[in-house]
Amino acid sequence: MRSLSFHDLSKLGVLQKQIFNVKYPSSSYKPNLSRNVYRVFSDNDLLKFFSVVKQKEVKQGLAFFLQATCGFRIGEIVGIKVQDIDFERGVISLHEQKAGKISSDQPAPFVCLDLLESWIETNDKQVAEHKDFVFFSGNPLFQRDSIDVNSFRNYFQRFRKRAGLDQTYAERNDSANPKHQTNRPLYKLTSHGFRRSYGTRLYTECKQRELIKTLLRHKKKESVDAYIQFSHQQQIELVNKVFNREPFTTIATDLKEKICLR
Repeated sequence: MRSLSFHDLSKLGVLQKQIFNVKYPSSSYKPNLSRNVYRVFSDNDLLKFFSVVKQKEVKQGLAFFLQATCGFRIGEIVGIKVQDIDFERGVISLHEQKAGKISSDQPAPFVCLDLLESWIETNDKQVAEHKDFVFFSGNPLFQRDSIDVNSFRNYFQRFRKRAGLDQTYAERNDSANPKHQTNRPLYKLTSHGFRRSYGTRLYTECKQRELIKTLLRHKKKESVDAYIQFSHQQQIELVNKVFNREPFTTIATDLKEKICLR
């Protein structure tokens, strides 16, 4: 019996993949959902969520506060190092994962920068031991420098349930997928909801769609977008106007007290 060639194996792999996709629909499939579902954190939701953060969980609480006030994705937060934060200019640099180049200088409000400074000063030794990652890993079982993304998601679910914010608006049928034997609930508030809330609050304040797209770092196909620029000062003034007030100042004060007690 002749051995299978690379071409044969490739065709077999494609065939197997096609069979699997038909039998078990991809979990990335998004059903048609009602656009009237409001999946943004209200002021009251934010206060409830951050009020349940315990002192030993303040690192995770700070990460979610960054999401709410800077519009970061969870995957971007885990990669932030001390040298990425420019306290004088009021920006946090985000880097492309592969190339290591700066992909964006994200404006950060003063209320956020003040918290980060307190966190880094209080935990300077641990930060240095973990290659200057701000959100260093505290798990002794794994040799990691920064906290795992899935760990943040688990903490979010824990905080959401503890705060009584785990309302659902629909269920998704994943019964055909071996990973999910039953319907999966779809929650109104997810960790990505912080980013939605960020964009919604900024747009409500300034009504400048293109400026919000710039702050959210969304790419658009229209070539004219390359010529639409907003000054750094405009962005700084906007994020500080929106986030240097309630409920964020109350949340920041509470988190700062927990940081100082560590």
